[in-house]
Amino acid sequence: MINSEQKYVLITGANDGIGLGFVKYFLGLGWTVYAFSRSSNNLELLKKQNEKSLLYFCMDLSDEKNFQNIIETVKNKQIDMVINNVGVGVYGEFVNTNWEQHQRLINLNISLLTMLTNYFVKYFTQNKNGGRVINIGTISANVPCPYLSSYYASKIYVRSLSNAVNWELKKSKSSVRVLCINPGVVDTNFFTSSSGKKNSKKTGIPVNKFVELCGKKIFTSNKDNIFIGTKENILHFFSLFICVKLQEKILAKFQLKRLQNK
Repeated sequence: MINSEQKYVLITGANDGIGLGFVKYFLGLGWTVYAFSRSSNNLELLKKQNEKSLLYFCMDLSDEKNFQNIIETVKNKQIDMVINNVGVGVYGEFVNTNWEQHQRLINLNISLLTMLTNYFVKYFTQNKNGGRVINIGTISANVPCPYLSSYYASKIYVRSLSNAVNWELKKSKSSVRVLCINPGVVDTNFFTSSSGKKNSKKTGIPVNKFVELCGKKIFTSNKDNIFIGTKENILHFFSLFICVKLQEKILAKFQLKRLQNK
C-alpha cells in the first residue's frame, strides 16, 4: 500500500491553458506534478522555479505508441490524482474537414482518456488509498454542436463514461472517484488551435480563476459532474428544460459567428 504525506498528480495537456493552470495550482499546494504535453516552453520556465516538484515529459499524446509510455513513466511512482485535460477540437463544416484531424481528436479526447481512466481506477482501487480521476468535459456535453461536431461528440462520451464509472465505484462503496468537470467558456487559446483563426478578444473566465474554483471541489465532491461558476450552473439547470434541437440551433449560431469572426 502506497501512502505518504507528499502528494502526486499526473496532468495531460500541461503546457498551456487549463492544463498549465492546474500545474501551477498543484505546485502552489506543494504537490509533485508529472506533466505530459507535446511542447514544453511554458513548463521549462516553471521548472526553473520548481526544480524538484515539477517533472515534465514531452511526447505526442495523439500517437497511440505513446499511451504506454505515459504508464511506463509513472509505473512505480505514487499518484494520488489524475487530470485528463488534453484535448483538441476540429472547427468547421464536417464536409470540409479530413479524417486525420478527427483521428487525432479521437486519440486525444477519447482513447487516451479512456486508457488512463481505466488504468488509474484499477491502480487506486488496488492501493486502497482512494484517489481521483478528473476528466475535463464541457458544459453542453448533452447536445450536438454543428461546426464543432466531433469535439462535442467526444465530450458527450467523456461525461457519459465518467458518470457511469463513478456510479459503479459508488455502488461498490469504493473511495475512488471519477469526476467530470464541465467548463463553460474559459479564456484559453482553444479556438485558435482548433480553427487556425486568431481570437483577439478576451472571452470567458480567466484560467487561474477557473482552476481556483475547481480546486475547491475536486478534492471533496462526490457529484458526478462539476460545473464551475454561477452562470455555468444556471445554464446547466435551464438546459435540462430546453429541447435539444433548440440548444443545437443556439450552439450552431454561436460557433458560426466565431468562425466568421463577427
